[in-house]
Amino acid sequence: MLIRSSLIAAVVATTSACAASRASGTHPEDMTATEHLEQAREASLRAASGSGYRPGPYYASPYSAPRYWSHWYPWYYYWDPAVEAAALADAHRAAAEELQIRYDSACALVPRELEGTSALQEYATGSDPLDAGVVVHLAPEAGPPDVVLAGLRCYRAWLMLERRDGTDDEPLLLDGVVLVAHAGKAGTELMLTVGDKDDVAELQRRTAAVLARGGDER
Repeated sequence: MLIRSSLIAAVVATTSACAASRASGTHPEDMTATEHLEQAREASLRAASGSGYRPGPYYASPYSAPRYWSHWYPWYYYWDPAVEAAALADAHRAAAEELQIRYDSACALVPRELEGTSALQEYATGSDPLDAGVVVHLAPEAGPPDVVLAGLRCYRAWLMLERRDGTDDEPLLLDGVVLVAHAGKAGTELMLTVGDKDDVAELQRRTAAVLARGGDER
């Protein structure tokens, strides 16, 4: 009986940890690294102040147990909210660490003073709509396609470290956006597309907002 009770407690604790790892909001893309760390801190505080184990149903005989139970041994299970909160904190910390790793990789060869700059704002000369998104025309000063893509990958990773003012309309933060660049006659052509047709209009709106903001700053 004691062994069975211990096994149930272990299964419940493991299930709670797995559920926390899949909990809404714990994917790296769900928020910035600093926000993940703040969520982890709050979850750790809840884990530290947990009220202990809470008992579940107790069945002492076949007459009080559910009909499909063929045994009469007493069963106990316990749920510890502190375990679930601790697992949630670990999931948020792992998400923040993943975003930091992405940033370190994407910006390894980009000068620190250029991490917060976007070719879309700095060098865009115009844009045209596409069925799946938009193509942005960049001035030659933006550099060749590989340089443009490397800079934008770094810029996006930089955005995901913490909340930045004026980035609510950032097209690079739209879920599922894909960037493709190639050399054009007047500079690099950058295509931004999304697979979900419902997001095309939003991608085009965000791109137009960023280009307008860049034009105002120039």
